[in-house]
Amino acid sequence: MPKPMPSKKESSKLDAGGDDAFAEAEATKDGTWTRLEDAHRKRRKGDCTSATRDYQTVLASKPDPVARAQALAGIGLCLESEGDFSGASDRFDQARESYVGADTWLDGERA
Repeated sequence: MPKPMPSKKESSKLDAGGDDAFAEAEATKDGTWTRLEDAHRKRRKGDCTSATRDYQTVLASKPDPVARAQALAGIGLCLESEGDFSGASDRFDQARESYVGADTWLDGERA
């Protein structure tokens, strides 16, 4: 009897180098999104200094395009709140280059 095909999750584990590599990749991904959500919360409370530091950490981790776009747009929102409209515009443009849906997320954050 032929061996069944591995599930998507099992296949991902194999491609990543086994259970340990898969777990490490997932932890990094989860850690990136956790830090990104923390940064958003800080920014919404007005703590742009701490939020920007977290956004920069997310960007340094070379995140997926959506996380990258949110981090860049988050920095842009902080710059905008500080009156740096040119810097904010640059970050918003970078966010759009990273992910086409950046404006939708940005509109939601401004609402």
